[in-house]
Amino acid sequence: MNILQRRRLVAAGDILMLLFSGLVYSWSLFVTPLETDLGWTRSQTSMTFTFCSIANTLFALLSAILARKIGSKRVTQIFAVLAFAGFVGASRTQSLWQIYICYGILCGGSIGAIYNQALATIVTWFRDKASLMTGVMLMCYGMGSVLLSPLISYLISGFGWRGAFLVLAFMALIIMLFGSFQTRIPTAEEAALLPQGANLNQPFTSQDSVITTRDYLPQDMIRTKSFWCFVVWNLSIAIIGLTMSGHAAPIAQSIGVAAGASSIFVSCYSLFNGLGRVTYGMLFDKIGRKKCTIIVSIVGICAGLLLFFSCISANYILLFVAFLLLGFTFGGGPVCSASIVKELFGEKNYGVNLGFGNLAVLGSAFAGPYAAGIVYQNWGYLAVALFLTAAAGLSLFFAVTLAIRKSI
Repeated sequence: MNILQRRRLVAAGDILMLLFSGLVYSWSLFVTPLETDLGWTRSQTSMTFTFCSIANTLFALLSAILARKIGSKRVTQIFAVLAFAGFVGASRTQSLWQIYICYGILCGGSIGAIYNQALATIVTWFRDKASLMTGVMLMCYGMGSVLLSPLISYLISGFGWRGAFLVLAFMALIIMLFGSFQTRIPTAEEAALLPQGANLNQPFTSQDSVITTRDYLPQDMIRTKSFWCFVVWNLSIAIIGLTMSGHAAPIAQSIGVAAGASSIFVSCYSLFNGLGRVTYGMLFDKIGRKKCTIIVSIVGICAGLLLFFSCISANYILLFVAFLLLGFTFGGGPVCSASIVKELFGEKNYGVNLGFGNLAVLGSAFAGPYAAGIVYQNWGYLAVALFLTAAAGLSLFFAVTLAIRKSI
């Protein structure tokens, strides 16, 4: 097997793992069956996904730390077994604390850990197309729930929610273990044969790398001004995306879109979220970090303003375009973030540094939807549109600030 075939096999393993990992966002399919069978309330079942989001972020950081000691392959295998245990435990749930631990922490956390390892290793095999491959990986992660939701619905209807969890347990174990054998960084000999290969310790550069980068340790990275500019930019984009994820359908319905039609708006928002990840990945490779992050922010501002005017005029077409652009903006956040961390702070500690950088998203999971809910209760969705526009404006300010910096 030549080196290009080997890296395609690595990519295939990572894609399969991330496609399956996306099913964590299909939690809503289990909500009604669980509430019906066990008598839980919506606020109680909603806490499961809160635990899932927190564990997803924290376990991603934990996996990066472990990978430095025992390697990505073993880390992925450990969390594949934990995901299996989580799904099996979820299938035997009788009380809330069990579903919180089994699905929320074990499944959600394990998927976050495997996600981190897939991203951390794929960039070492595709240094010539790093941002594009990051975008492809993230699109697979985002689209996994779309592709797997029909299967999960079929399993629930045919075998009940307990049977569905059990089938998913064995699927997780098989797919994640297969992917784990591909999850590794290339050897020095392999790296020398790869396009833009040579020395793995050579700092990553893009065509706009005015900053001379080195491999930063996490404690050094968080002391830099560039890191905090990046964090605020990342936080602002995540607030836009997560706010829309929680409020998209109600926004559409508030101007008269029927409930059935609003689901189409939401689906198209999700679709453009995935397309944005690939598109901005290609743009990052072609035009560099500075221009790409600024474009993401400008598109976000335009989308927020379109949303504002569509709410004023109750114009469905304007609203539809706004949804597409907002999804496209959200798609730019994860792929640019992953590439920014690698470009500015190096590849050696990439997994850990990415985990620290993505802690901002943990804050946005609360700040975005919760703040938007308060804004809506007091001033309505017109004000929410302005809130999203302001978040995009803040991201533009820090994108420009990061772009004009001459040093880390």
